[in-house]
Amino acid sequence: LSYLPNKNKVLVNETFFADNMLNTYFDIVVDLNEQFNYDLALLISKVNSTYKIGFTKEYSDMFYNLQFDNSGENKVLEDSYNKIKLILS
Repeated sequence: LSYLPNKNKVLVNETFFADNMLNTYFDIVVDLNEQFNYDLALLISKVNSTYKIGFTKEYSDMFYNLQFDNSGENKVLEDSYNKIKLILS
């Protein structure tokens, strides 16, 4: 996957589909992007996974069942990344 910031789109390469990623089961899928991206969130929603982790944003409840709030003046992105790292350990 790659992100095209000038078009605000996610480009999915052919290996994603060739590897049959949408029919593969994953324990956890993590979106590490601090900014919400609808295309990526929609793709993640189609992946078979027990846990889908992302950051709390306006529509994130529709896509992620575990969310980290990175808003507010005392929040540091690295703190959220460290919590995700602990979950994956």
